[in-house]
Amino acid sequence: MRAPATIGRLTADLSAGPEGWIDYKNNVIVQLPFGEFETITKDQILAGQNIIAVKSKSGTYEIIQFQDAVEIATNQWQLSNLLRAQSGTDDAMEKGASSGAEVVLINGNVTNLALSSSELDAELYWQVTGLGKSNADIDVITFTGGARANTPFSPVHLRAIRQADGIMLTWKRRSRFNADSWSGADVPIDEDELRYRLDIMNGFNIIRTIEISVHQYLYSVADELSDFMQTQAQITFSVTQIGGQIASGISRCATKLL
Repeated sequence: MRAPATIGRLTADLSAGPEGWIDYKNNVIVQLPFGEFETITKDQILAGQNIIAVKSKSGTYEIIQFQDAVEIATNQWQLSNLLRAQSGTDDAMEKGASSGAEVVLINGNVTNLALSSSELDAELYWQVTGLGKSNADIDVITFTGGARANTPFSPVHLRAIRQADGIMLTWKRRSRFNADSWSGADVPIDEDELRYRLDIMNGFNIIRTIEISVHQYLYSVADELSDFMQTQAQITFSVTQIGGQIASGISRCATKLL
């Protein structure tokens, strides 16, 4: 029999933090109705322990790991030494979270719904009741899920280098599944085919969109002059992996000096 899930709420805002290294600046301050958190070692956090989901301002949950947990008041916990934007939730991390946002400890007490492909992103009705309750206590709720778990991660390491014939734009893909090997080989491709949408930006406006199947693109001088009327000292571009089940992955935008 599983114990109840550990669910609480933030009692202070959570700002955006660094991605890819430990966030020593921000803390997660959470109030629990019951339950507790525990401190672990750095090796344990790097091995994937102490995971929480925090509902961001966008409504998407940021997956965070924490190393240290201190009870600073009755049932109020300060979680620190954070690994932010885990499991491809960089978009949620960038939005931050407000006081009152839901926090869930991800452990064996949280059940995977195991949605089928036909149930993906479909509005479903669920019957919910407490352990030992009668049928009269059953609540019916609607829930739509599964899309995020199949959405391609955002690419990383966006770079732009000025060449004689144009600007070479490059990036690195990420994989959601089977991507934790330390063998040194390239991570597997999650989708049946590899496709990206590349957007060239002028401020917040998209002025050119290209769909390609490789992780680089030469933005020619002729196209640059056509788009901007002159060569640029910097370039802003966004890259999105196109998925099979979920067409648009998580985008990543960067501005690079040339």
